[in-house]
Amino acid sequence: MLKDIVKEIIADCLEEKVQSLGDDVGPNTHERWDSMMHLNIVVALEEKFSLSFEPQEMGKMVNLASICAMIEAKKK
Repeated sequence: MLKDIVKEIIADCLEEKVQSLGDDVGPNTHERWDSMMHLNIVVALEEKFSLSFEPQEMGKMVNLASICAMIEAKKK
């Protein structure tokens, strides 16, 4: 499932356990998710899904749901 894969990537970047992250995880809800971490997560997602995100798309990635929606839209 896409959500599980994305959550795993986020957990890996944040060096957290997947189980410790809620579905609301994002830059506004996790203290380690700063602008540099955001870029690291985006790069990891781009590599995993063979996608490329524009800067304005990256700014809309504010939680797990919005990240998954962005990936799904890009994959079509």
